Amino acid sequence: MANFRGPFFIKINYHSDFAPHAMQIPIRDYTPPFIGFSSGAIIGWDDTLNDADAMITSLVSLFLPFFGTGVTFDNYLIYHQALDTDPAVPQFSNSLTAMVGTVSPSGWDKATQMTSTWRSTTFGLMKLVFLDFASEGDFGKIQTLPGSGALFNLDADLTGVSNGWKAQDNGQPLTFISATKTLNEKLRRSYRET
Repeated sequence: MANFRGPFFIKINYHSDFAPHAMQIPIRDYTPPFIGFSSGAIIGWDDTLNDADAMITSLVSLFLPFFGTGVTFDNYLIYHQALDTDPAVPQFSNSLTAMVGTVSPSGWDKATQMTSTWRSTTFGLMKLVFLDFASEGDFGKIQTLPGSGALFNLDADLTGVSNGWKAQDNGQPLTFISATKTLNEKLRRSYRET
């Protein structure tokens, strides 16, 4: 089903100096904990069994260069939601340890938003939204994937066939489209910024 986060997705909770935030990322398939996989297994696109905790913490570590030192990633939950109308049922959760943004100084980072977008193998979209990200004073749109650096590394993880990240149209993330940076007006109002 297009634009449906299930049947499995993860919710990553994090906080900045200004507010708590969360992001949801669909995953291809998940098997609850069993021998050799104490956090369960996320199924990769090549049918690799990935230790869920290892795959998630590896991805979160790639988020850190996009955030200032005032941002901490706290924990994650894995959910099952069979149908869009069904409730999301937690399957597993764990804390994230020592996952703190690495940019210092970070420039403007209050009420900022970075949205990175990929095209999937079934022509849908996958988006990652970072709130209170470290702008370092640069709000220019990125339309070409750099040949190295933080965005290059993030792309390699999200599009890797052995990983099980998924777009909401059930396709595998495949092609980087863009990364846009802006001020989030809802957060600005929430933070009472003028």
